[in-house]
Amino acid sequence: MDNTGKFNSYGIEELSDARYKKNIEKLNGALENVLKIQGVTYNWRQNEFPERSFGSQTEIGFIAQDLEKIYPELVNTNDEGYKSVQYSHMVPVLLEAIKEQQGLIEHLTRRLDDSAIQYSELQSKFQAFSIEMGRLISDQRSDEQKELDQKAIQEKNKSLTK
Repeated sequence: MDNTGKFNSYGIEELSDARYKKNIEKLNGALENVLKIQGVTYNWRQNEFPERSFGSQTEIGFIAQDLEKIYPELVNTNDEGYKSVQYSHMVPVLLEAIKEQQGLIEHLTRRLDDSAIQYSELQSKFQAFSIEMGRLISDQRSDEQKELDQKAIQEKNKSLTK
């Protein structure tokens, strides 16, 4: 650990063996909860807490009090009441949220594909209907033209017989 409180390593291992655990339950509603979490940028209050050796750079993270309302398991409170976040424990939450979101994407993709098929079918039916309507209109005109031609012939015959 350096003098700014930053910890450097080649990796961190946390105990995770199933043999150590009990009351194991699937995370539900991860996507809904992740959408409630607000990521923020911030600067440490160096002057008010000089003993903490906070750095001056802008940081990215969460406000522990806000995260605690959604995932209290990720927030620890020390003896003085100050809160800290177990950021690495957000990974399973984010993983489950991604999986839920992927499920929604796949569902919506299937619905879109179904809609495209229905649209294509309706388009084909409309084209067939348009062709049939064109034929009927053409036949109707032909019948009307035949009637007009018959009337014209009758008129000519009447005028010739007079």
